Amino acid sequence: MNDVIRAVNEMELPEEGVIFPEASPVLATPGAFLGGVAISSAIIGAYELGRQAG
Repeated sequence: MNDVIRAVNEMELPEEGVIFPEASPVLATPGAFLGGVAISSAIIGAYELGRQAG
């Protein structure tokens, strides 16, 4: 890990930052987020049903 930090610290970056023109946007992020929300909701719903039944 120290080697990675050392390499990053030694990099020369232009003042405006680094631009990656060929990078594609992350299109799966909204779907992954909504999937996580759906799974969390299902787990909470199951937990609540278990509490009411017990």
